[in-house]
Amino acid sequence: MTYINFTKGQFEYNLYKICNKQKLGFIEEVSDFFSDKGELDTNEYVYLVKINSKVKLYVYSSIDRFTNKNRVKGSDAVRLVIQKDEYYIKNPHLKRTMGLFNGNLEKAIIKVVKEYK
Repeated sequence: MTYINFTKGQFEYNLYKICNKQKLGFIEEVSDFFSDKGELDTNEYVYLVKINSKVKLYVYSSIDRFTNKNRVKGSDAVRLVIQKDEYYIKNPHLKRTMGLFNGNLEKAIIKVVKEYK
């Protein structure tokens, strides 16, 4: 498996491209919300994708907020977390391999949309 490195800009570009293609709602970077909340504190960028009025998808990017680059191999992965009403449902982690931007991230998002839309 070949792990890839990517920047915040590359990740955002690919996420926006996927969400636009799937006709999903507004994408918002919400990392500060989690830092302010305390118990969900994170040092990576987190993006909110609204699936519908009751379901939100949080995409944990693995991009360090201080360097704007992904973390070192093995220390983190891209993660999807679904919020339905007030409940959080964790999804499997997506490894940072070549397939991340060649379909794996999009397939994972499509699966969430189909299940919760």
